[in-house]
Amino acid sequence: MITFLQQSLLILLHTRNCPTINLSLSNCDNPVCKYRKLIVQHVFTCQDRFCNIPRCNISRFLLTHWRKCFDIQCDLCNPVKKFVRRYGLDFFVKSTPTWRVRYDESKRNAIIQIV
Repeated sequence: MITFLQQSLLILLHTRNCPTINLSLSNCDNPVCKYRKLIVQHVFTCQDRFCNIPRCNISRFLLTHWRKCFDIQCDLCNPVKKFVRRYGLDFFVKSTPTWRVRYDESKRNAIIQIV
C-alpha cells in the first residue's frame, strides 16, 4: 500500500520528469501536474526553511531524500521504486538505483550541477 508521502513523492517525480515541460501546456493526464510544477520550480529556488508556500518544505524534503537515499530498505523510497517497476513507470523516474550506486554523492552532485 502506498502511503501519502510515497504518493506525494511519486507525483513529484512525475512532475519533475514530465515531458510536458511548458506550464502553459495542459497535455498531461495527471490533474495535479501543472500545480506541482509550480511547486517544484519554487522548491529549487527557495532557501527559506520556514517557507509559507504550501507544500514547499515537504516537497523539498521528499526530493532531497530521494536524491540522497542509498538505503535499499528505506520505508519511503523502496515501495516507490517497487511501484514504479511493477507498473512500468520507469520513464518518469530518471534517477535509478544503479545510477545512485555507481556514483558517490560528490560525483552525483557534480553531475546535477552540470545538468
